[in-house]
Amino acid sequence: MYYIDANIFIYAAIDNSDKGKWSREVLQRVENNNISAITSFLTWDEFTYALLKKINRDVAEEYSSFLFDLKGLSFISVDEIIIKSAGYFFSHYKLKPRDAIHIATAYNSGVKCIISEDSDFEAIPLIKRIWMEHSW
Repeated sequence: MYYIDANIFIYAAIDNSDKGKWSREVLQRVENNNISAITSFLTWDEFTYALLKKINRDVAEEYSSFLFDLKGLSFISVDEIIIKSAGYFFSHYKLKPRDAIHIATAYNSGVKCIISEDSDFEAIPLIKRIWMEHSW
């Protein structure tokens, strides 16, 4: 099981470099049930906001349902337990609040690997970060 960070969806949607290609391949693996994946409902907010800022509202609205249509991806609610756990990761590992929520969601869901460009996750020994150097 993998946790997919918001930046993977953003790169897949708007990046034509190797980052975008790799991110699309990851999501294709999820769609084809080659890997099991979860993400937080917070991801929708980050994804949609990035498209709104980088492109425009029309594109953000068009793509916003993409996450929910992706077969093989499960969404985890951000509840009180996750927020309290995020507080720990925020304080102990000096993460940004949203990154702390992502890690807390993964950790509380029993996921040991996060697919993300964000190298801040390297500081957390409980979860392995996977990025482009990873071979499936």
